[in-house]
Parts: sequence; C-alpha cells; structure tokens
Amino acid sequence: MKTGKMGQKHGSRILQRATTLSALVFASAAVAVPAAMAQDRPVGVAHEKTVKQVQINADGTLTAMTRLNCDQGWESSDFSFFVTQGDASTSGFIEPGIPCDGKWHQVRYQVPVGLGAFHEGKARFSGQFLVFNLISGDPSASHEQRAVHLRG
Repeated sequence: MKTGKMGQKHGSRILQRATTLSALVFASAAVAVPAAMAQDRPVGVAHEKTVKQVQINADGTLTAMTRLNCDQGWESSDFSFFVTQGDASTSGFIEPGIPCDGKWHQVRYQVPVGLGAFHEGKARFSGQFLVFNLISGDPSASHEQRAVHLRG
C-alpha cells in the first residue's frame, strides 16, 4: 500500500499541472461538460474507487483510502478530493506516486481539517485522479462522486 505524500515540485511542469488541475476541477463542478471539452482529451485511462468507510480522527482530520489505476503510457500526477457533510467541508490533494501499469494501487491519505466539524454518519466524497500522457503531455482524469460513511 502506498502512502500519499503532500509535495511540491519546481519548474514549469508543476505550473502546467496546477493550471490543468484547476481547469479540470472547475469543469468537474459543472453539471454537464460540453461535448467539445469532453472530446479533446482521452477518457478511460485513469480510474478511482474510494472506500465507503472514512475514519474521523481525534484532531478533526479524516483518514480515507482510495484505489487508483491508470493505463501504461501515462504518469500519475495528483489526486484531489472534497468532502462535505451538512455545513462541514474540507478539501485537499496528494501526489500518490503510483505507477501507471494497469494495476490497482491502494493509497491511504489524510484529509485536512476544513470548515465545520464532521460527525459520524453519511457524507459526500468527490475525487479526481489526474494523469498525463508520457509522450504528448496531454492530461486526462477520472472523477468520482459517492456517499461515504464517517466513523469515529
């Protein structure tokens, strides 16, 4: 099992990733993605599955686990997430550093303290796994929205 690490990289590649990540997060927030936007990047090259049980820690952070998978010829970049429950919300990202080898890789990570306090019960989880093509540098991403159960 890999442990996701918050990290910083230098140079134009991180600027490209940050710009692309912001654009993809904005696009995923929309109810419908226009067909023209969806056709300009490959789909189905990255996948994610977050477990339904998310741990509430004593310090207010959450611990979650997600399985990530990406096709060969791609490079894993960032996994960003957003959790909401009533008026409470938090978000963050990790650089999972998994190989794109067509196999599932389990990643455990901390979700930082956000606004409001989480409690045991249902919550909404949204995730995005961003990958880049090794040859062209083109981005692609998987998106997941699901109900999860927070437990203490």
